[in-house]
Amino acid sequence: MGTLDPRFLAVLDEVARTELGALDATGDALATQVRTLSERYTRDRDAIDHAAGTDVRAARFRFFLPRDFLKIHWPLEELAAWGRLPTKRTWRVLDLGAGYGATGLGLAHFAATRGVERIELVAVDRDVAALRCLTALAERSVEAGLVPIDLRAVARNAAHPPVAGSAPFDFVLWGFVLNEMPTEGADATAHRADMLARTLAAHAPAGHGIVLEPALKHQSRALQAVRDVFAARRGPVRVVAPCTHAAPCPMLAGDRDWCHEDVPVELPPALATTAEAAGLRQAGLTYSYLTLGAAPEPHHADDLRIVSAPLASKGKTESWACGASGLKRLVRLDRHRDRAGVDGDAIDRARRGAILRLDGVDRETAGERIRVEPPIASVDVLKPPGPSR
Repeated sequence: MGTLDPRFLAVLDEVARTELGALDATGDALATQVRTLSERYTRDRDAIDHAAGTDVRAARFRFFLPRDFLKIHWPLEELAAWGRLPTKRTWRVLDLGAGYGATGLGLAHFAATRGVERIELVAVDRDVAALRCLTALAERSVEAGLVPIDLRAVARNAAHPPVAGSAPFDFVLWGFVLNEMPTEGADATAHRADMLARTLAAHAPAGHGIVLEPALKHQSRALQAVRDVFAARRGPVRVVAPCTHAAPCPMLAGDRDWCHEDVPVELPPALATTAEAAGLRQAGLTYSYLTLGAAPEPHHADDLRIVSAPLASKGKTESWACGASGLKRLVRLDRHRDRAGVDGDAIDRARRGAILRLDGVDRETAGERIRVEPPIASVDVLKPPGPSR
């Protein structure tokens, strides 16, 4: 994961003052808007359309945009780890439900750090005012030398992107919009899966689609159900991440669990101050995501994905992991941590989202438990989460 460039925050502040005008807010007024909007998203989903009104535009632009800016970096870092990023000098990106541009601009920032010379971004949203702010933000970002972006803003419902016949895209993005799209018929899961598949087939047949959703129970489980549709079909559009297998999601077996990321990123001081005043967390990015693509899955049959924080208790550290055979509990006994030739810290390093490959492990299994203890040939942390170094 990267960090927010202070120059981007300065550009965002400038655009907020010029584009929002009398609707702009800072300090306590901004914190009040942030608290109001957060409550609408977490407690009153039916009020989301009302949240698109002018009363909370400052919260959306000044706080939620930069806070969500880095969330797309994690799925992109993952694709980079598997060698699946485009190698072209120009990336073409379709951002559906772009809003103020958190996901599309976040991808452009990531691409610029990878040496991409040009990002052609088509941003689709029905909110004309949001697209106007996004356009201004993109123009000022180019002038400040932050991203080499060429933006085309399209005012239209994100479910019907009017870009048929254009050159194929490398990425199609749905940033926190899938759960807000209307569905037809009783089976919302199938409808959403079909929409994703049709859009990718039409606009990015050789590229990737990335869906970001809130880390809320209902929205995350709905995304996991969509993932199961693609996993079961085994069609041209496949699940690339975060799952390491094509078996049904084990967390959907009951009604209590859901899968999400919690990436340890510190908010910049100004955002942290607003978050504290609004009663929100000041560190960590939480969200769910699904990466789809046409290429074969990059994982080994024995790969495990950590889906919990390390759970320390007397004499041991445990973590829940997900693999082809379901949920497993990894257990590392404290007395084995420092034994010569054993990487006893691997479980501690394997934070939520890491992919583990246990090669040559003498496994003592009992039900859902895998005991990680000597003799161990290697415990390889394939995808360690956290800021890039």
